[in-house]
Amino acid sequence: MSGEHVRIGRLFTCVPSAHSAIEGLSPNEMYFAVMPLAHPRSRREFNEVTNRDEPFTRSDLTLPSNVWSSNVIGALSPWINLDSSSHRVRQNSERAMKQELMWAQHISCPSVIAPTPSRHGCRNYSRAIYGQFAGHSNTTIHVHMPMMWPDVPDGDDKDDPADKSVDPWETWNEVCLHPASAGDLVVNYQCAPWAKGLDLSSPTRTSWAQVPEP
Repeated sequence: MSGEHVRIGRLFTCVPSAHSAIEGLSPNEMYFAVMPLAHPRSRREFNEVTNRDEPFTRSDLTLPSNVWSSNVIGALSPWINLDSSSHRVRQNSERAMKQELMWAQHISCPSVIAPTPSRHGCRNYSRAIYGQFAGHSNTTIHVHMPMMWPDVPDGDDKDDPADKSVDPWETWNEVCLHPASAGDLVVNYQCAPWAKGLDLSSPTRTSWAQVPEP
């Protein structure tokens, strides 16, 4: 449509070389790379017992500042669980999220993608996400939502034992019900039964489509 642009990027779950990832964008007519903000194996413990001296991510000198600010979108660690039944996990997840958002702001990363909220309640997720807007106003936070919840074998969903019939759209609405809601929606279009009813006139400003590689 007139005045609108579609920009295509590539999602990386692991980036051994940030330079190679960026250099591979232009030949494939892509504009940006989605990279983990922290090392995928750097699952931090914020307590007095665990003390890790190694850095949790790469140096800010890995890429030029103009590349960080225009061609990179950060991805928060997927293990972050802000609505875990464990208080320790919730507290640790929130501290990790704050650490990664501070890093994103330091490198002038324009946007970050937050992990998918819990399908069985995301009140703390909403509070923590929108609580970051005041301190990270220059960084847009996108929320990743699947079109359908993945099947979880019985017994493997101990941290999320509630009814599995909750519609993903209901979970997104719960995120939007937060008083400070002004988020963006990152949609995974592998399956799309509820996409027909998307109402993007809600606080959502942008709809993303994540498609699997061939």
